[in-house]
Amino acid sequence: MGAFLNSLIRQLGRDSGRVITNKVFGDAHAAPVRVIRGAQTPPRVQPSISAQKRQRIANKFDNALNFERDDKPETLVKHLLMVSLLLEEEVESFLNDDYFSPEEAEIAFQMIHRFTKKAESVAKQLSFEEEQNAQWLDKLEQVVVRAKQDFDKLLDRAADSCERMIPVLEQKAAVEGKFNFFKWVLYNTFYMRGYAKTGQLKTVNTVLANLLLPGTQVLMFAIGLLSSPFEYMKYRKIRKTHHQQIVIEKKRAVELRAIAGEIAIE
Repeated sequence: MGAFLNSLIRQLGRDSGRVITNKVFGDAHAAPVRVIRGAQTPPRVQPSISAQKRQRIANKFDNALNFERDDKPETLVKHLLMVSLLLEEEVESFLNDDYFSPEEAEIAFQMIHRFTKKAESVAKQLSFEEEQNAQWLDKLEQVVVRAKQDFDKLLDRAADSCERMIPVLEQKAAVEGKFNFFKWVLYNTFYMRGYAKTGQLKTVNTVLANLLLPGTQVLMFAIGLLSSPFEYMKYRKIRKTHHQQIVIEKKRAVELRAIAGEIAIE
């Protein structure tokens, strides 16, 4: 096997393995959110990748990887090329659909790592008759180089997505985790508890309650006071959840940038 091809496969396998085994995306399902990119569009949060899409990608990739090792050199390389094209297609779909979530990054890095293992196996088989298979080893090298380029793009985009998620989570923590004691008690007093929770005012119900239940506002005021500590704890939990996710996203970004930096140095 050519020295460059051997080195490239080892490096790609090592670095893709590092992303997976150091658990950068080990908690990818902790916060099922994705960030929409776009300079003109304010960051928003969308549902995570669906289980159906995850299974579809897994099935396609499994089928592509499932080819016999005892095929002819030409056939082996062609099979691996098809795997590479599928990998490139899925990576581009992740990067170009305005979303790139931790789950998508986790799937993509896993695919690259599995591709590398298969490429290593094919390269070893071809290297037994290196001179005879020289042209196919060269073509295999081209295929692996393309996968390496996909890996480099993923590292950069994954780190970028983590960093873009941080201000979104900070905003959510500030808005969704903010508890206003005075508003809570006031809204409870005048039968606007639902508005205090969701921001949606049911005007007719509120007016009727205040007209048909005169004098009960004092009771509702007391209920608002007594329930405020429990409501505060709910908002505190929301803030804590978002802050924990911020820490995770910062850690992901730092570790991904570190891997990318080490690759650039090499």
